[in-house]
Amino acid sequence: MTGEQLYKKALALLFEQDSDEYRRVLAALINLLLAECALANNTIRIFRGKEPLEQAQQISSAEEELTYEPEILEGVLPYGLASKLIYDDGDMNRMAYFQAMYVNGVNSQAKAVAQDVRDEY
Repeated sequence: MTGEQLYKKALALLFEQDSDEYRRVLAALINLLLAECALANNTIRIFRGKEPLEQAQQISSAEEELTYEPEILEGVLPYGLASKLIYDDGDMNRMAYFQAMYVNGVNSQAKAVAQDVRDEY
């Protein structure tokens, strides 16, 4: 999925049209979301036997491919982007709904990761 495809999913959730105002901040908002979801994304990767990403992905344009796991891309990021786009419109009820869906999505997708325990004494 590209940043552009993510943007279109968020707009569909909002029932909004494309906007120059939204596009001006799009890459920055996506980067913020990618950083926020990095830990949850890595738990999914580890759960699947993949190497975790060393750092959160960052994009410079919406045409770039997003490399996170499908659960994060499809089930979490659209809600997070929708909440960030709608914030400036002043509709706090809608913003709170999308933010809650985003936070719940992050929490529900994160996996428990088993690690060795070492004795510190």
